Amino acid sequence: MGAGLAGTGIGVSVWPRLVRADEDTRNAHEQFHRYSVDAISITFVTRTGNYAFLVAYVGNPGNADSALIARRALMPDQGVLYVNDTIRPIAISNQGVHFPTDLFFIAKDGRVLEVHPNIMANDSRAIGSEMPVKAALQVIGGTAMRVSAMPGDHLL
Repeated sequence: MGAGLAGTGIGVSVWPRLVRADEDTRNAHEQFHRYSVDAISITFVTRTGNYAFLVAYVGNPGNADSALIARRALMPDQGVLYVNDTIRPIAISNQGVHFPTDLFFIAKDGRVLEVHPNIMANDSRAIGSEMPVKAALQVIGGTAMRVSAMPGDHLL
């Protein structure tokens, strides 16, 4: 089943809702549902290749808290995609997150505008976009380096 974000370059495939599961990285779909979010597939396109991710989809994030707060682990191909209903600045905090993360701010057309690598675990600072954005992608720390991410790359 597929769904697109109307008028954006960010396309998504929504996974059906699944049952709750224990904290086990082999059950990623169930884990995201456990925290009341839908899991979707995205592709991060960089100069070194295309990288598939399974991300929790958080529409209209209302505060700067991370959706990763209750998680103890995250696989290298998992993350959280925060999508605004309008183009506006967004800020994300790592407060309560048990591992470092990388944060990417995404334009309406899916273009990566900013890369913030290795935000420390439990960092209370809210990392904000320098300009209005459509979305933010939060993944495990080290991902930006692993996929050679830089401004100008794209999310599909």
